[in-house]
Amino acid sequence: MYEVNRTLVTEAYSASNIGDLELVRRSVEYALRGSSDVRCLAVDPDSFTGHLCVPVQDRLFPRLRLLKGPRIGSVWTLSVWAFQVLVMSTIAWLPYGARRSASEAACRFGLAPKVAEEYLNSSRVLAVGGGYLGDQYQKETVMTLWTWWWAGRMGLGVETMPISCEIESRKLRFVARLLGRRVKWRVRDSASLSSLRRCGIPSELVPDLAFANHRESSQPRDLTVVALVGSDYLGGEAVARLVRGVALAVKERDLPTPISIVTMHTSLSGTSVGGDLDVANLLKNQLSECDVPDVQISSLTSFDDVCVLCERASVVISARMHAGIAALCAGARVGMLAYEEKHFSLMRDLDLGEYVIPITSESSEISALAGRLVNADFRRFRESASRYRTQLIDAEIASV
Repeated sequence: MYEVNRTLVTEAYSASNIGDLELVRRSVEYALRGSSDVRCLAVDPDSFTGHLCVPVQDRLFPRLRLLKGPRIGSVWTLSVWAFQVLVMSTIAWLPYGARRSASEAACRFGLAPKVAEEYLNSSRVLAVGGGYLGDQYQKETVMTLWTWWWAGRMGLGVETMPISCEIESRKLRFVARLLGRRVKWRVRDSASLSSLRRCGIPSELVPDLAFANHRESSQPRDLTVVALVGSDYLGGEAVARLVRGVALAVKERDLPTPISIVTMHTSLSGTSVGGDLDVANLLKNQLSECDVPDVQISSLTSFDDVCVLCERASVVISARMHAGIAALCAGARVGMLAYEEKHFSLMRDLDLGEYVIPITSESSEISALAGRLVNADFRRFRESASRYRTQLIDAEIASV
């Protein structure tokens, strides 16, 4: 017999990323409102130990195994996965009763991943994350869309939590239209809404779940918060230029001290992926060379910790989207250094478009951004975040 009231929260990334941990935690909360049996599938399941009240295990095709293993092992793993996808796709076209029993047999005999049984014993998929859905991550996007298609063929209802999509190429649009048309899509920014519209896929615009953390604060605004990204997103020369630019902005605009540097993403288990700490140390050293006093790297472990810190912030400069959202939730003035379209779209949607610039901007542009922040009215930022919190309440998708 199959369980009919189990919900799978899928496409979780890693608790080593504070923003992702918050999205997964909120998604699990939402899932538990409709089902007492909730499980989570993640890229880095071990990282969620102690963070969630539900079981967490590897996703259907665990790519972390590829990052950890030797190259020859990766080739073998990919070959096995390709064979399993072929088997599962073939079975998916059988009559409904036959496809369920055949899929169960495929799991028993190793013709499909063991984790596929979790789908067969569930009735609903809630997909969280999705920052990797787009042209920049084509293989990951195709595999994710295929997984949702396969889950639908197995009789599950598939819906996304508010995610971002940057699907622009014709081939990827065709794949999205073919595999994702039966998914209930929620997106968190207007650029993603337009991207899916060009794919011929309807979607609902719902704010990022982290906006549920909006709060009023009366604390004195006496520090500056900076959150940069690890070198996985930028080359070495670009990282050095970014660090110099931020340090120059802090010095030239006489931003309030202390300076608190936040690391939103430590490394994935057993890999070097992520690693904001290396860039944080570079920035700390650069600020010391500029004679900026009282610089510290804050060791935070939760999104609420970041919000609490930002309640004291006068200015926040962030290349991490969820550090920026934490600043907005706390009523701080925030400038975004964007490395993906989702950053630009978020700030435009909040009517704060003048406070986002490309992460590759010159030092003078970063300094100018800091100058605009110093002269900005706090109320614009508070009201924008408050509006998004209200929209989350109306969507009934996050408890606030």
